[in-house]
Amino acid sequence: MYRFGIFGKDARMKYLCLALKRDGYPAEMFENQDLQQFIDGNDIIVLPISRDYDEILELCRGKTVMGGFIGDINETCGVKIINYAASDYFRIRNALPSAEGALQIAMAQTDYTICDCNATVLGYGNIGKCLTDMLLCLGSSVTVVARKESDRAQAENYGALACDFSVLPRLKSDIIFNTVPAPVIDRGVLDTLTPDTLIIDLASKPGGTDFDYASKLGITALHALGIPGKFAPRTAGEILKSTILSMLTEV
Repeated sequence: MYRFGIFGKDARMKYLCLALKRDGYPAEMFENQDLQQFIDGNDIIVLPISRDYDEILELCRGKTVMGGFIGDINETCGVKIINYAASDYFRIRNALPSAEGALQIAMAQTDYTICDCNATVLGYGNIGKCLTDMLLCLGSSVTVVARKESDRAQAENYGALACDFSVLPRLKSDIIFNTVPAPVIDRGVLDTLTPDTLIIDLASKPGGTDFDYASKLGITALHALGIPGKFAPRTAGEILKSTILSMLTEV
């Protein structure tokens, strides 16, 4: 049976540790132990989603390291690296808590009900689909902006309006949710928005919004990263547990 050594201070990783223990796996969190002894005493090292792992990887020779790797990873000789963020299961299951968290942010940032707003969702991937469905259920007027014609057709089937990105500057939006990891909310788009427009950008760093220019225009643009671990850490921990155990059976 694997022994899991878990890094990370957020609640998601703590719930991961609890979930593994509940299922009978030896698991411990790294706190103030000797770093090398902690690594040596465990079979599987689990790291949170991050870009910078080089220092820890150098100490993990002969170990399996599972992490939510973003960007290029410098693979260290003798370390088996498994990227749980590349799992379809992980991405699909995390879409729901991500969408719920985005709605919580929107509700906290506005002085009107979501059902009365004009919401625009950029991108129609896993998170975009969940967000669109939730917004429609709440009674919002929803426009999905998507590159693929098939995505726009699917969004329309579920009751949303849909268009491609060329139409984005002409849309009237109270709230814009971005899920596209590309510069889609640029200066040209921002110049068409009113200062009371709220932008919630869910895309991975650096996001899809020109945040500096939005600030100059007085537009609230929030880069909401790591939502599952912040708003639904217990669920996020369970999802991560299921993901890593499934991926280990495939090794």
